[in-house]
Amino acid sequence: MARPHALADPDYVKEVAEAFANGCTREEMSETFSVTKATITRWRKDPRVKRQVHTILGERVQRVSSKVDSVIEARLQNAENLTIKELLDIRREFVGDNLRNKLDEADGDTINAAMEAVEDPDFVNALSAVMGGSSTPEE
Repeated sequence: MARPHALADPDYVKEVAEAFANGCTREEMSETFSVTKATITRWRKDPRVKRQVHTILGERVQRVSSKVDSVIEARLQNAENLTIKELLDIRREFVGDNLRNKLDEADGDTINAAMEAVEDPDFVNALSAVMGGSSTPEE
């Protein structure tokens, strides 16, 4: 009898997708999940994993968007203290070109490109530097 495919378990798919979404390298994932790097590459292309990564990243973006919206709303509570230019800039940025509308345009290709980018050690180092952290990819 054949062993069941690991990605048949939705909880396992979520764990794999979290690792991808968190920027783990193939080496890190190989060790974590006790599989080969080739398996990690196949998993990255699996529709179940791609869907879950898309969901995870979408939820993260939604949380950030909500925080930004809260800050903007708080600033507008004291709109009388803002200059006309500041008010117009806020309006132009968030009324006609809302961040949520931009997020709705994201698709699977964008997620795939992001997943491939996090496997590039130079990209991970640059991103980590921008975010004020440190990273030591093994590739």
